[in-house]
Amino acid sequence: MMNLETPHRPGPLGALIDLTQAALEDFIAELEGLDAAALDAPRQPDGELRTLRQVADHVRVAAHIYLDLQRRAFGLGEEPCPETPGDGPSLLRELEAIPQRAWALLEDKAGWSDEELCAVRMEASWGQVFDLEQLLEHALAHVLRHRRQVRAWLDRDASVRRSRGNDGRALA
Repeated sequence: MMNLETPHRPGPLGALIDLTQAALEDFIAELEGLDAAALDAPRQPDGELRTLRQVADHVRVAAHIYLDLQRRAFGLGEEPCPETPGDGPSLLRELEAIPQRAWALLEDKAGWSDEELCAVRMEASWGQVFDLEQLLEHALAHVLRHRRQVRAWLDRDASVRRSRGNDGRALA
C-alpha cells in the first residue's frame, strides 16, 4: 500500500512527485532484504527484463531519461546516467533518491499555472510528445506498472513468499 506520509510538496507538480515517491517506496519495499541470488534469478524465459535487478535498474534509468527530458525543456544540460550500481542496496538507494532529484528540478515551478505546465513540450525518444504534467504522470505510472510486475513475480516464488506478510509486502 502506498505510503502517503511523504512530504506534501506544493502544487500539482509537488503532488505528482509525492505520489511518485510513495510508489517508489512501495517498489523498493518489494525488493528490500532480497539477496543477490533472488535479485538475479531469471523470472521469465526471455526478454530484456528477466530479473528483479534488471527491472529495478530499468526503473532507475527511465527516471533518469524523464529527468533529462525536463532538463532539455528547461534549457539545462543533460546529465550522464550513472552506471548501474553493483549491489542491491546501492541500487535501492539510487531509486530512493529519484524524487528528491526530480523535486530539485521542479521546485521553482511549483506555482506554475495550467497554461505554463502545458506549454512545456518534450518529445521522448519513442516519438510521444508530453507536456510537463503528462510526463510526470507517465513516470508515476511506469513505477506502478513495474511494482505490479515485481509483486507478481515474487508472489509466484514460494521461497520469497514465506518472507512476506499477509498484505504481500516484504517483511523487515
